[in-house]
Amino acid sequence: MKIGLVGGKDIKKYTIADKLWTIIAKVTELNFDFEVISIADENMIKRFYKQFTNDKDFFGFNVALPWKESFANLVDKNNYVSSKCKAINTVYKINNKVLTFNTDVIGVSGALSLYEKNINSTLIMGLGGAGFATAEYLALNQIALKVYGYDPNIPLGLKHNFIRLKNLNNVLNHKYNLIINATPRGKYYFDQSPQSFESPLSAKMLKTITHPSSIIQEMNYFPAVTPLLETANLLGLRTISGIQMLVRQALHSLLLYRGVSCSEDQVNLIIKELDLIGDKLEKDLFII
Repeated sequence: MKIGLVGGKDIKKYTIADKLWTIIAKVTELNFDFEVISIADENMIKRFYKQFTNDKDFFGFNVALPWKESFANLVDKNNYVSSKCKAINTVYKINNKVLTFNTDVIGVSGALSLYEKNINSTLIMGLGGAGFATAEYLALNQIALKVYGYDPNIPLGLKHNFIRLKNLNNVLNHKYNLIINATPRGKYYFDQSPQSFESPLSAKMLKTITHPSSIIQEMNYFPAVTPLLETANLLGLRTISGIQMLVRQALHSLLLYRGVSCSEDQVNLIIKELDLIGDKLEKDLFII
């Protein structure tokens, strides 16, 4: 069995997917080969896809930027979050057909379900592929009563099923039960020591738009405690690290590849082991 992660030329500078899938193999006692695959251009995409479809042992792979749309245009069927959101992140095979899915939304909602059942108001910071898909998913499945999205880098004309906020002043006009960081701000890279510590929201902003019981959820997973989560912890808010999402979306991918599901005890064990690896990587990065 082969599985993998496909991304751009810099994918190996920030992903810990290889370490995650090593842990998953150990905990589930499954035998498979995992590879992180860097692809430079569209021609390589087509060659890789042909190899994938012809290899009966290659069960599926996750897709990182910038190739999500490219694979969506090649497969037999796309399972989109909604007709308005065509972001995918997983490619897999069933009955000689190639399909896609977005496991990011499963990762977010799965981690969230352990912390909160009733969410009145949610803010998604960043409306790229994962952020837009999550906003659509939460709104359409009524996981949150109101879902707000904010991203100054994406045109306002984009169709959606959630409430689009035009500027930071609009963001600051509400209080949210859940805030999800779907921007890259706060993400570290393995090949460079961080020169600055970034967060999409300042401490003052975060205090303004939260309740004492608000949850701050991160999509970035390295470092495990991003500047946003660190600020939230100092304010006494509940937090969910990106490790939670990463593990749960990967395990849903495994369910699509092989029909294998994990118990909550196995999920927690995988999260714990990946947290330890993340701590070591961060210490090595800072040369502590």
